[in-house]
Amino acid sequence: MSPFAGEGVNQALADALLLGQTLVPLFTTSASNTSHGQVAPTSQELGSALRTFEQRMMYRAKVEMQGSKDNMDMFFGEEPARHLAEMLSSFGHEGPASGVMGN
Repeated sequence: MSPFAGEGVNQALADALLLGQTLVPLFTTSASNTSHGQVAPTSQELGSALRTFEQRMMYRAKVEMQGSKDNMDMFFGEEPARHLAEMLSSFGHEGPASGVMGN
């Protein structure tokens, strides 16, 4: 992901959590089933779990990836200064709130 949304680290942390949530159940089971509570998944189970993880990861990250691309296009596309000015002007300007700093 390009750095233009500032979301790379956030996405990586979310990916790590999701991967752990996906894999841990494959390697653990209730203590009544095995003496140590650990099992080894088959290659097919592992592959299926990783494909599901990847689909969920891409679905979640899609919005952030689009925002990053949009920002990259704005700053490095045609007329970046104009596009930035338009974006900033869309926020409008409302003076200080009533009662703030003696107003």
